[in-house]
This record gives sequence, C-alpha cells and structure tokens, in this order.
Amino acid sequence: MLELIQKLLWFGFRAYMLLIGLGLLFIGGVFAWNLLTYDRAEATFDAPNANWSVRIEDSCLTGSCYKYPKVVVPDGWFSSYELQCDIDPVDTSRVVFDRVHQVTWGEGDTTLDWSAGDPPQSGRIDLRKDCYITAAFDDRPSLISLRFKENCLTGECLRSVDWVESRGGYIFTTPCRVSATGNKRVFTVPNDARGQVSVSLDAPDRRASWTSEETGQTGVIDFATDCDASKQTRREQPP
Repeated sequence: MLELIQKLLWFGFRAYMLLIGLGLLFIGGVFAWNLLTYDRAEATFDAPNANWSVRIEDSCLTGSCYKYPKVVVPDGWFSSYELQCDIDPVDTSRVVFDRVHQVTWGEGDTTLDWSAGDPPQSGRIDLRKDCYITAAFDDRPSLISLRFKENCLTGECLRSVDWVESRGGYIFTTPCRVSATGNKRVFTVPNDARGQVSVSLDAPDRRASWTSEETGQTGVIDFATDCDASKQTRREQPP
C-alpha cells in the first residue's frame, strides 16, 4: 500500500512538473511569436554636414506604437554614443516611420523636420533642445529621483534637471533649472547612466546638493525656487 502511494505521488509530481513546463513553453512561444511578428520600423537620417545622425525606432511590441528618437554620434573606431530625444505627440495607434515622405535639416544640422506615415504626420526635432544624455540619481526611501540632462552636441552645453516624485499611484515630473556652467560635461558620461555627479538629498525640504566629480562644480537645486510646477507632468505609475 505504501509503495502504491509513493508511486502515485511520484506520478503526480511528474505530471505537475510537465504541466508547468508546457505552460512555460507556451508562454515563451507566444512571446517569441510576438517578437518576430510585431509591427515596427526604423528610420535613420544622416546629417549632411555634421558628424551625427538621427535614428527613430517605431515599435508596437507593447501594443501601442511608441516612437524612440535618438541622436547617434560616432566616437572613435567602431564606437558611438547616443542622446535620447523627446518628440512631439505622434499617433501611437500605428507605425508611422515605415513610410518617410520628406526630411529637411536646418540651423546647422541641429533641427530635423520630418513627414512620415499614411496618412502623413509631420513634426520637428530640435537636437539642441529636445535631445540629451542623462545622469540618474534615485533615493528609494523618499521615492524621489533626479534626472540630470546635458547636451554638448555642438560644443556649447545646455543643461536641465527633472525632479521626479512617486506618490498616490502617479509619477510627477517637474523640470528645474541648474546652475552648472561651462562647455565641458559636468553631469553626464556617454553610455553611463550614473554619470559623474554626486547628490545629497534633503527630501523633507525638497532640496538637493550636487557635486560634479569631473569639474568640481557644486550647486543646489531647491524645488520651491528652481523648479517650474506649471510645467509638471503626471502619468500613472506602472504596476
């Protein structure tokens, strides 16, 4: 009797593991099928007189078709770095950049006007104002993050900071000015999300002191005086 019970338990265990394996195989197969068949497009535009290009990925992997523009800058033999870019609202219900009708470079190859899609949409990417390298600072206990943005594409550096807070099921992002100066990278390092900035956060007073590890510059970001609440954005926090 005991031997029969042991055999039944062993058979049940093997059947259970088989079901788990088949389930994982099914899930993996569905993911692989979606990965192979989802709608996507990628368009690359080379600047005619500058050493960079704009690449826009149009991906529907998650259902909605999100657009991911970036500036690609060669940086030595077989290497490059990227600046991610913000883009004006573009239809997320379909792929747009599978059909590019026209692109026009302007202002010393720092602006790109584009027309794409069927029916067509159009927009502009300002490589100086819309694109940046980011250095990230996260404080888990307070749910506050800082995103230091820096663009030194043309030799003159532009900088700003996003103050990001999570509360009430939403993520609030507020743009802030920053006092760093000069035409050398203060906060960021290409292809390194941590950058070269140290931060001390006073969460209750919403103040952050920063020090550039590269230049030695220091400064303070005071949310009340340096951040523009009128331009704050809100989005739902992912589950």
